[in-house]
Amino acid sequence: MKIAVSIACTLLCMSHTCLAQTVYIDKQNQQITSGMKALNVRTTGRVQIMPLVAQASAGGNAYVNQWPGVYFEASFTGKTVWLKFIDAANIFRLYIDNLKPITLSEPGKSEVKISGLGQKSHKLRLEKITESIDGYGEFDGFYTQNSTAAAAPNIRKKSIEFIGDSGMTGYGIHSSTRVCTKDEIRLRTDTQAAYPALIAKHYNADYQINAISGRGMVRNYDGFSPGEEMKGIYPFTFFNQSSPYNNTNWKPQIIIINLGANDFSTPVKPTEKWKDTEALAADYLAQYSAFLSDIFARNPDANLIIAFQDYKNSSDPVINSLPDAAEKLLVVSTRNAGFRSVKFIRVHDLGEDDAACDYHNSISDHKKIAAWWITYLDTHPELWVAPL
Repeated sequence: MKIAVSIACTLLCMSHTCLAQTVYIDKQNQQITSGMKALNVRTTGRVQIMPLVAQASAGGNAYVNQWPGVYFEASFTGKTVWLKFIDAANIFRLYIDNLKPITLSEPGKSEVKISGLGQKSHKLRLEKITESIDGYGEFDGFYTQNSTAAAAPNIRKKSIEFIGDSGMTGYGIHSSTRVCTKDEIRLRTDTQAAYPALIAKHYNADYQINAISGRGMVRNYDGFSPGEEMKGIYPFTFFNQSSPYNNTNWKPQIIIINLGANDFSTPVKPTEKWKDTEALAADYLAQYSAFLSDIFARNPDANLIIAFQDYKNSSDPVINSLPDAAEKLLVVSTRNAGFRSVKFIRVHDLGEDDAACDYHNSISDHKKIAAWWITYLDTHPELWVAPL
């Protein structure tokens, strides 16, 4: 089955002739032939790259991914490009030059043909915008025919990593209601519209958004899925902790961590391993300190920013005093670990409306948060320079 979609509102004008982008979605996988070329792809984010063995995909790679916010970039000279997917769960946004982006929703096992681009050099950027907590997806690359493939785009001069939870994933960000079903949350989530991506794009920086909704440092939201907290999952390419992540090319200048909301947002249950909030807080701080040592081992030249929720209005004295205890312990432990630049920032309410799914930040909230961070980073330009 082939589905043709004309992107009538997106025009490419050359020599007084305007051509409309046309999108063909081929579920029979007959568009990409053995005579085509796989483009050189630059991936950013936690992706496992594996060569494709099918003859029709000679020279291509499978880019298997689960973490949010990943993106793929390539360039070529020609009029037409093809994309190959095995991903029935995620939504992607394709940018070609400065044209209006094309949304590819749950492409499944398919080949997508984009034509009507005009015979010239083109830049491609494919962004994953959804979370895929329940499993991974596979992008199998860009392809051209009778075109000239270019080298993969260069690494950007700036790079930044974010580590957190749903506050960073754009959880349900496109929702007009706070009450959402599980599927509505998935379809309305947009990591690329959340504040981490907005910050990185403002600075034209490469970025990783290593965040998972509902996860905490040592305790997930309401105590669900014990043993699958961020500290244990972070070192891996996939959430089932089956494939260690090791990318020596990823060297962020700045790492921003914001973890803890899920650890303390609900009361400790009698069935959990902590007898009370005080025991949870002690474990949280100890494990957070150990986690930062692991982060340093991976990124010894990065500048660290610990963003910590201000719990001053909490009725629980243990939680109320947690920021003070965290600042004292974590700043000392990070410096002992070897970080040369450590900032501890208490996160305050910026007047967010929390109007998205399950009282999460709306798009306007994320813009406010991004603006605050941009102002902060502008006043600390030295953070973009890795220490010698």
